Amino acid sequence: MYNTQPFIACDSVINVGINSLDDENDLKIFPNPCTSSLNIDWGKQYHSHINYNVKNLFGQTVLSGISDSQNQINVSAFSNGIYFLEIALKEKSITKKFLKTGF
Repeated sequence: MYNTQPFIACDSVINVGINSLDDENDLKIFPNPCTSSLNIDWGKQYHSHINYNVKNLFGQTVLSGISDSQNQINVSAFSNGIYFLEIALKEKSITKKFLKTGF
């Protein structure tokens, strides 16, 4: 017996949806590790201020707000350790890990 089902080839894939995966790749935080401030670079001009949450390893929000005009977050009062920066967008949230160290 031969397979009589037609063969269909696809030579391109189009992603559909509200967000592109490039959004997460466009978000850069530096320096990492940091000592006093964390810089956010979104890579897009229309995000001059960014709503954010900083969470500790237990998932507790330790800081939230809107980034300043320099897109910097002051983390100097944080204890040394690992934290997560969560950027909330309308359709999804993006999370980046960073390390707070002392001098």
